[in-house]
Amino acid sequence: PIEISTNDSTQSNNCTSQRISQDHTNSTKTSSGFLKNVYDGMSTKATNFVEDVIGGNSRSEPSSPESTGSLELKIENERTSHFNKLFSSIMRKGRLDEIDTDTLRTEVNKDEAFADKPFSQLEVRSLLEKLDKENKVMVTWEGATGTVYMI
Repeated sequence: PIEISTNDSTQSNNCTSQRISQDHTNSTKTSSGFLKNVYDGMSTKATNFVEDVIGGNSRSEPSSPESTGSLELKIENERTSHFNKLFSSIMRKGRLDEIDTDTLRTEVNKDEAFADKPFSQLEVRSLLEKLDKENKVMVTWEGATGTVYMI
């Protein structure tokens, strides 16, 4: 009788062990699926952020940092000219003396001429810094955003 109860106990332990192993495998599959989804979501957000900042498919190129001591972008003349016209129009139509750089970028990117390649945050900053150096506007920066004041 003792051997039978030992065998029953062993069989019972084997079944329990198999069930725990199966539960652990299912849990691991669920965890890895969850982690993969989190990773994929974060990767997409990171890619979108980088494209937003540097302008994914825009034709801007960084100039040499030695040229002025800070990094500037070489932006096509057509884009620069179009940005300046849109900026001027937005300020004039709204009768604005100042505008937040994020709002300006949103308004400029509503134009259909560059719908396929909107102005990036980095391009807008570079263009505004150029206008600031030319004393056409004054820009105050607080981190990545700023305020543009008409002179």
